[in-house]
Amino acid sequence: MANLESDISGKVLYFYEMPPIVISAPIGTPVRFVLETDDKGVLLDEIYWPDFSGKVEIDIKDIVANELYLEVPPLNELVEQASIFKVFHYDIGEGEESGSFTVNGYSKHAATRVSDINELRIPKDYVLPVTATRFYPRLVFSLHDAVYGAGMTLCEFEETPSGVGAGTVLCDLGTVSLPHKNTVRMEYVVGGLDKGIEQILSAPVFEICDGHFEQYLFANRYGGFDNIAMDGVLEFIPEMSFETGLYNGTNEQTQSDAEYIYSQNSGHLSRKTIEVMSELLCSSQIYHLDKDRNFRRIVILGSNLASRSDAYLHSFTFKFKYADDSRPLSLKGKTSDTYGLRGGESLNTAIYALTDSPMIIQHNRNNFPLVTVTDKNNQLVTVAVKHVDNNTVELTWNGDLSGYAYIR
Repeated sequence: MANLESDISGKVLYFYEMPPIVISAPIGTPVRFVLETDDKGVLLDEIYWPDFSGKVEIDIKDIVANELYLEVPPLNELVEQASIFKVFHYDIGEGEESGSFTVNGYSKHAATRVSDINELRIPKDYVLPVTATRFYPRLVFSLHDAVYGAGMTLCEFEETPSGVGAGTVLCDLGTVSLPHKNTVRMEYVVGGLDKGIEQILSAPVFEICDGHFEQYLFANRYGGFDNIAMDGVLEFIPEMSFETGLYNGTNEQTQSDAEYIYSQNSGHLSRKTIEVMSELLCSSQIYHLDKDRNFRRIVILGSNLASRSDAYLHSFTFKFKYADDSRPLSLKGKTSDTYGLRGGESLNTAIYALTDSPMIIQHNRNNFPLVTVTDKNNQLVTVAVKHVDNNTVELTWNGDLSGYAYIR
């Protein structure tokens, strides 16, 4: 008979410290393990064989990670992170043992820390992520002058401490009056504890700087976000592809496309912040603050993260693209309802749906335009093109063909 050795039934587990599930069973006896949730149903249903010590170890981190995520709130609005924790149900054997447990999508160290960043240069319009995990009845968040201590309270959280979940606010510092000094420290003060004792959670120190910084928000291991501001160069480096065809004895460009790639240099960062970069690059949720002050999700394509031990300041570069792959109409290949155009076509391009062969097109351009033909899957096809005169063209092909003719 299989027995669960891991002490998880009815417990709250922390994702970053969550060990594999251990089951004991007689050697040579298969063990069935089922994991499910109320909303998704069965996530895992597998048969495992014990090792020579009669143990089965099942690592469910990858499965659990897919069920937990952080919502990015609008600026200056509180969002309860209802999806940062979840209840999971398990069943061992054929109903031999079953139970439930809750997973918090952050580290147990979130009770004493909010970030791994120790210091960071930020712009005056910095978006400051503030997170309250549900360990304490009251949290007061403030910014203080790092030298004289004078400061300002940005927000307060009051909640019955449940040990699960979190609340998030993205504070737009461009809308508040910051302390006069250039260096401020971020402070979380825990209130409502027994005997009136207050506790200060570890948080970063910021140096407020002039100039423009790119800002990258990412989910950290403390139940919230970090936002790293970078004053290095952001480059636009599209990767282009082209196709040509032979028309009337000359090569003509028939199709082009571009993948929008960006390259970000970090500028100078402290060694500790550089170490946090690996968490940014590996995070499942990364966002870039665009010119409209909206956080857009990005996908990291590569980096050259490196740090020298003999230097105080460090930098690195990474490449990314937007997750929605947003591009202008002229490059994306998306139909425009306004002009009836397809990607890569200008306003003087006429599009004709293919009918029967031969097909006569009266274009009335008083010239001999370039003709391109695609099938219904938008793939280039070859047809016979005959310019009857400077206002008429005839297309001929064999077999059935559905698609479009482009005249430009």
